[in-house]
Amino acid sequence: MVVIDPGHGGHDPGAISAQKVQEKAITLAIAKLLKQHIEKSGIARVELTRSTDVFLPIEARVEFARKRKARLMISLHADSLEHNPFIGQGGSENARIRGATLYTMSETASDPETAAYAERENNADVSVGTSTPQESATVHDILTELMTRETHVLSQHFASSLMGELKPFVNMSKIPLRSARFRVLKAPDVPSVLFEMGYLSNVEDAKLLTSDIWRGAIATATTQAVKGYVGR
Repeated sequence: MVVIDPGHGGHDPGAISAQKVQEKAITLAIAKLLKQHIEKSGIARVELTRSTDVFLPIEARVEFARKRKARLMISLHADSLEHNPFIGQGGSENARIRGATLYTMSETASDPETAAYAERENNADVSVGTSTPQESATVHDILTELMTRETHVLSQHFASSLMGELKPFVNMSKIPLRSARFRVLKAPDVPSVLFEMGYLSNVEDAKLLTSDIWRGAIATATTQAVKGYVGR
């Protein structure tokens, strides 16, 4: 079982491009295409955390994968860097940043930019009026303990494999493999990767994210990575 998680949805549009294309629509369209590719290959069963334009809290996405005993979860996103304080003061400098990035779970962020991105995504529920459950120190310690070495290794292995499959077809960011404490990746028993497919704040990426040919390349490369992961 592979669970694909189209980021955002419903009253949470996610990032929005200059052409008013919403992240939630992009992630859902590519998730459906990826589901078709993987199922057609016969290598795994696939379920989507959402198949329509509805809002799902982050905790519900994690529980969705856990209840289905998923062996892999891929969370799809397409961010914007319009207000990134670690790359400048916004505007033209941020607009030049582009490319795909793969994130895995880590208690310590790989860099300040990733820490800021994780915080934005983790607080997405709050920004649209949904309360975020608070973890006590004890619960946090238990989750950390339960998150086994195998889960970490498998998540990192899939991220590396996916990067290798994507490189011939997709422009990767300057640092394509990163990590931080993303709530959507916190399931201790489900290897999980957040796939940032590109930046809607970049004109070239925004065009590609709406291109059928580019989406097909993304789906093909990801399916190949899943095939290798299942085989391993």
